[in-house]
Amino acid sequence: MKTFCSKLKAAPNYYIIFAILIFIGAIYLVFNYLTPIVLDDCGYTRNGQTIWSIIQDQSRDYMTFNGRFLAHGCAQFIGGILGKSIFNI
Repeated sequence: MKTFCSKLKAAPNYYIIFAILIFIGAIYLVFNYLTPIVLDDCGYTRNGQTIWSIIQDQSRDYMTFNGRFLAHGCAQFIGGILGKSIFNI
């Protein structure tokens, strides 16, 4: 009959795995915090945007400019309504 200690030694060390994941998350947080908003993001950071204005902008862009309305809509929502600072947790 195996003892509890022998089972614990056979199992992977979850504390090490958890520490590695926390370290990787901290690196991502630092990189995100240090990354500025660049020129292609500035168009989405207008003040006074609403969900309805984003829908109108993306439907106009879909018909005239390109078909990437989902990706650009998410970028416009994050840049215009939420802001970059919400990702710097």
